[in-house]
Amino acid sequence: MTIDKSKLAMIMPLTVSPEEREPIVALNKENAMLVANGDHGRDHPSVLLGSPQKTAPSNDPAEDIDPAEDIAAKAWQATADEYARKSAEECEAQKRQAKRCEAKAARAERVRKAASAKMDPELVAELAAVIKKYGSEEAALARTPIQEAVDEAAIPLIRTKMPLRNGKRVGVTTLDGWGGYGDPIPEHAGAAVRAALPLPTTIAEAKTEVDAWEERNRELQTIFNCYGINLLSPGCQLRVQIVTAMLADLEHLAEMHAALARDDGAPTPPAPCRD
Repeated sequence: MTIDKSKLAMIMPLTVSPEEREPIVALNKENAMLVANGDHGRDHPSVLLGSPQKTAPSNDPAEDIDPAEDIAAKAWQATADEYARKSAEECEAQKRQAKRCEAKAARAERVRKAASAKMDPELVAELAAVIKKYGSEEAALARTPIQEAVDEAAIPLIRTKMPLRNGKRVGVTTLDGWGGYGDPIPEHAGAAVRAALPLPTTIAEAKTEVDAWEERNRELQTIFNCYGINLLSPGCQLRVQIVTAMLADLEHLAEMHAALARDDGAPTPPAPCRD
């Protein structure tokens, strides 16, 4: 039987493959081909090269190299070189991607500055006032003490739900199911946000806190040049809803007390005349 030398040349490099089972399978196939040719496995690699098998060791170290192992070693070196080349290409690709990201960030910053330059003069003055109040734009973006207090209480209650909108699932951040104004307030979320800061006990205190939240939201809108959207965190928005409801209750109670006081001090109206 004549051995298929091209097939044997393809199998030999696989005998030193780094894969777990590939060398065993390759050796079995190689030995089967050699045995079928009348040889005895890896002791007769000369079949591939078409030269007689050496029967005595040579004094030349280069001649003592097993041709099969030499072919396998060269194939493995070529594979290693290919891996190194691909790794270098991937590294360069990552560098190019990083440069693209930096360029996008730079463009976004230029767009933001251009948008600021086109702002209404009053809004530009408002932005300058906000930055002056805090000392820098970075400081103006940092959470205020009341924001930190409410957010720390609300963070354990943050949940994400995926409602279906226009046929697509959209991630929505909630506080234990509360998603914004108009939603019923879950008991745990309401209790946590109420306990984050002392609750107002008078109309003046409630108005002061509501005004502080509105001012902070306006500051964020001014910094981001994004108006008409509530930029407070979900926990802070819930706090605003709670305090706003308290303010309405306190004002209603004050009106009732005033009405009762008027009724108590007013003369009794005369009875209607009867004919």
